[in-house]
Amino acid sequence: MLFFRTKDDSNIQGVDGEINFNSHKRKGNVIVKPHLFKNTLSFYNDDLTCKLIPKSEKDLFDRTDIYILKTQHTKIIFQDPNNTCNFLVLDDDGNIIPTKMHDLTEDDSILIYDNDLNDYDLSEVEKITIIDDSFSEIKDELSQYVIYSEKDGIIINDIIIF
Repeated sequence: MLFFRTKDDSNIQGVDGEINFNSHKRKGNVIVKPHLFKNTLSFYNDDLTCKLIPKSEKDLFDRTDIYILKTQHTKIIFQDPNNTCNFLVLDDDGNIIPTKMHDLTEDDSILIYDNDLNDYDLSEVEKITIIDDSFSEIKDELSQYVIYSEKDGIIINDIIIF
């Protein structure tokens, strides 16, 4: 199960365009979800699932590193306390490889969503930053909600996450 926290001003790919997580209702939104099967990436519509971080899990997020992933086209700031997030890397043979954040390298090409094409495109990773300071000011910018998906992925700031 995909389970992570991002900034409230992140954009989630909805069926009618991007949904800003901060300015829209968090529940009741229909989003575009990616599905990967046998090296084929497809997209379908499903409900956005998120929940307020329970007080019992607050400490978990206080101890979790913050990742900043910047590509040629976009960036995402997030926490992945259960190490569930994968990014889709296209290898030299054209295979789509789910890759953990700590295995990504600068110059990897990851799959992003192109809203104009309603399909994926590639974007080169430019910079990866890990912030492990639990008192970092950037923690205050993160949402009090977690986004999760029982199956398949989600598209945040055009980045496809599995």
